[in-house]
Amino acid sequence: MTRQLVYLYAVLVVAVVLNVATWVSAHRTHPVWPNVPMPPSERSVVMSFLGDREMAYRSWAMILQNFGNAGGQYRPLKDYDYTALGAWFNLLDDLNPRSDMMPFMVSYYFGATQNPEQLPPVIAYLEKVGVRPNGWRWMIHAVYLARHRMQNMDEALRLAKKMGETYQPGMPAWTLQMQALISADMGDKEAAYSMLKAMIATESDKMDPVEVNFMVDYICTKILTPAQAPHEPMCKQDPAPAKTE
Repeated sequence: MTRQLVYLYAVLVVAVVLNVATWVSAHRTHPVWPNVPMPPSERSVVMSFLGDREMAYRSWAMILQNFGNAGGQYRPLKDYDYTALGAWFNLLDDLNPRSDMMPFMVSYYFGATQNPEQLPPVIAYLEKVGVRPNGWRWMIHAVYLARHRMQNMDEALRLAKKMGETYQPGMPAWTLQMQALISADMGDKEAAYSMLKAMIATESDKMDPVEVNFMVDYICTKILTPAQAPHEPMCKQDPAPAKTE
């Protein structure tokens, strides 16, 4: 056996020993999830894609969506740092405030956390984008999260009131009605009655008759008692005829 072959066998044995030793010491070691980091500056995010704001927006949004799915691990949303997520929501929204990608992801993905106590940053972001033109769909989702996930009726009422203040023709009538409906659920039926009656008096000519009929029925069957309803003139009227094409 030549000296070179001996050296080759020696190197092979050492490599095998090192490989086995490495496996023994590391085979139970798993990557540690660092949780959601706080975002860098907007300038740093944009420069990571050579100044292309749109590419940075889309790429970082996808990275954000998959923060908990890396290294063979799948973390539930309840493990996420929602304070850091809120900062990411606002940073990426500043890159492209016209896109629905972030509001949709925040509403239907991050809003599905198993821990409702984490939802304030989600609701705050949806409120921010909900006051924009055609943003009512995000505001109503903020109302839903506050009312049904957090069981915070005061916050839901505040958001519903803000949504009503931004009402414009063409928006669904129930966006205007939501404040009254939540007030009724909270037990303030007098305020709900006054708001719905005022809407019928001032906005009914702009609404679909089905929406007007809904409000009248809600007043007559949900807000007023069986003893009060017969004394309300609108409860005695026939329903408005539905629109025909």
